Amino acid sequence: MTTLLANNNPSLLIVDSPALSEAFLSTENGVPTLLDHFEDDDSRIMQAGYLYKTCRTGKSQRRFFSVTNEGTSLSYYKCRGSAVALATIHLAKTGAITVAYESDPSGCTFSIEVLGRAYFVKADSPQLCSEWVV
Repeated sequence: MTTLLANNNPSLLIVDSPALSEAFLSTENGVPTLLDHFEDDDSRIMQAGYLYKTCRTGKSQRRFFSVTNEGTSLSYYKCRGSAVALATIHLAKTGAITVAYESDPSGCTFSIEVLGRAYFVKADSPQLCSEWVV
């Protein structure tokens, strides 16, 4: 297995595993696509869906997020069918994960603290947000 450092941050890792090759279904326009494991493989994914990740510039990007059944990692992808995660956060290496009422009084945003930096992620509703924050 190869582990790549994402943005020189030891808590944000991209993991390339031989098991991923089993997940490739085909290529569309030269881009590998995954089997629909988010619906068909309940043994690996505990939670999945679209959320908005806030960039350093303050701009939000809609990304597809998933949490493994073991609850050990949170990964995000450019879109639902993407073959490779843009980044994976190993949850054992994070600080607090809390609803960020101070930055979003609506209760739709949560923060993940990694190495003293807060990463903000927004759901479409407070109910969806509470599903991601355990």
